[in-house]
Amino acid sequence: MKFRSLVIALAAALAILGGSTQAPAASASALTASDILAKLAVSPEKGSEQYDRARFTHWIDADGNGCDTRREVLIAESTTTVSVGAGCALTGGSWTSPYDGATWTDPAMLEIDHLVPLQEAWTSGASGWNDQQRKDLANDLDFAGSLIAVTGSVNSSKGSRDPAEWLPPLEQARCAYATNWVLVKLRWGLSIDSREKAALSSVFQGACGSAPVEAPSVKVLAPTSFKPISGVQRLAGNDRFATALAISKQYASGVPVVYVTTGLSFPDALSAAPAAAAQGGPLLLVSPRSMPAVVKAEIKRLKPKRIVVVGGTAAVSSSVYSQLRSLAPSIRRDGGADRYATSRIVTERAFAKTKTAFIATGAAFPDALSASAAAGAQSAPVILVNGSSRSLDTATRSLMKKLNVSSATIAGGTGALSSALAASIGSYYSTTRLSGTDRYATSAAINGKKFSQAQRVFFAVGTNFADALAGAAFAGHVGSPLYVVPATCIPAAVSTQVKNWGTTGFTLLGGSAVLGSGVAKRTVCATSKPPAAKPKPPAPTPKPKPSPSKPGNPGDTKNCSDFKTQREAQKWFDTYYPHYGDIARLDRDNDRRVCETLP
Repeated sequence: MKFRSLVIALAAALAILGGSTQAPAASASALTASDILAKLAVSPEKGSEQYDRARFTHWIDADGNGCDTRREVLIAESTTTVSVGAGCALTGGSWTSPYDGATWTDPAMLEIDHLVPLQEAWTSGASGWNDQQRKDLANDLDFAGSLIAVTGSVNSSKGSRDPAEWLPPLEQARCAYATNWVLVKLRWGLSIDSREKAALSSVFQGACGSAPVEAPSVKVLAPTSFKPISGVQRLAGNDRFATALAISKQYASGVPVVYVTTGLSFPDALSAAPAAAAQGGPLLLVSPRSMPAVVKAEIKRLKPKRIVVVGGTAAVSSSVYSQLRSLAPSIRRDGGADRYATSRIVTERAFAKTKTAFIATGAAFPDALSASAAAGAQSAPVILVNGSSRSLDTATRSLMKKLNVSSATIAGGTGALSSALAASIGSYYSTTRLSGTDRYATSAAINGKKFSQAQRVFFAVGTNFADALAGAAFAGHVGSPLYVVPATCIPAAVSTQVKNWGTTGFTLLGGSAVLGSGVAKRTVCATSKPPAAKPKPPAPTPKPKPSPSKPGNPGDTKNCSDFKTQREAQKWFDTYYPHYGDIARLDRDNDRRVCETLP
């Protein structure tokens, strides 16, 4: 049976025993409940619409003795000896519920209260944790104030309310309750809101707030305890693999997972960034047929519990997979028949339940990458679809139903996801489209809508995917926006947003050849003036030669994969565009440059 240290403040013990609630004055060096309250960060609650209790795996059998967390609490808190039978059936116990003073001998009449409700924990900071950390909180047997056996009906009346909305009906229990509340929040680094603080301050008036308390050990959340930065930080290496490595080094050893994908093409990789953010691990890049030695060394340093390889054998070969197998206790491959199937598999395995999902085209990377950090910050997925489709495909619809999605955010304009597809998505879910005139404006639109403030923001070049991919996993994990920007400046909309937020930390992903000093200095991009109208040519004398004949309509017969180089694709596009427009839909972001991922 797992040992539980019963740490009870003196005032609380006296209250439960029915004795005097007058506690001795604290010594000069002792901490009081009021001192603990003053240590807690005050911040508005956020993310309640994304809360899902399933994200907190609870009532586990941590020590494998056959008794789950609930029964461990009942055994520890019984005032008489409990007999433990087969299947951890409990007999002979007696429990006094501290919230109402009722005594019970039937454990079925009791519920185990998470003193700080799980939804309250989520909105106070746990939304930014990984699933393992939420699991640890939900099963915290090492501090007695975390989990309490109480009368079931009283626990139901409490629900997810904080002390501004609910206190125990037994008045003598309120000091102990408020004291344990601030101790649990201190232990797990959770914030309080202003109303909550006012209510706790009221309880701590007089003897309750001045009594000495024993603070619990602070739970170290190493993978998410990233130090805030001020000024400009650049995370970069000699190439895309080294840049991803520099980003990964921001994580402490002992991460729950490392995601690994190809660094040479984007389709399979796009959904991996929000998955890695939600799971609490970095995203590293490899070549399809080889793994750089420095990447192998970094994975050894990280000591992950699991490695997830994203994409099929064409993206990450079997030989690379075999090398990775020796670097973690567990490994799996998330790969499907195409980029869309891979996206669905990654999403289904990384997210148990989610109320919201981002939808992006799988044909281009900028919109999905901007959405990835925003999605990761909300513990939401980015699901790739064929943007030219006229309706939501059955497989994606089935996945979103399984995840319990109720709202969808479309990342990108009608050139990325058709109006017909948006209408189809809107017929199933509450839908919002976030887009702009180009990839940079779309990035600003997504972040401006999904973030209300940001101490830190990330910048990645918008013309290549690799740096932004690894960066999106990190940005999402620390709850920060990622903007795709030009190489030499930042758009005016981005400049306005970071000024309004009072942002003080700026992380550039990639070296100075990728993001120049103009981005580091946050130089605003010049607004281009429309070209002057061409003067009408004089009447030709003699009569000019006739224009070349109009080429025949080739129809929608080309994909980017049909061309060897971007120049070849551009030449084909320029031949037919003046006559038929983007007939083959090669220009996904409507900037007159096609197939931008080709060499």
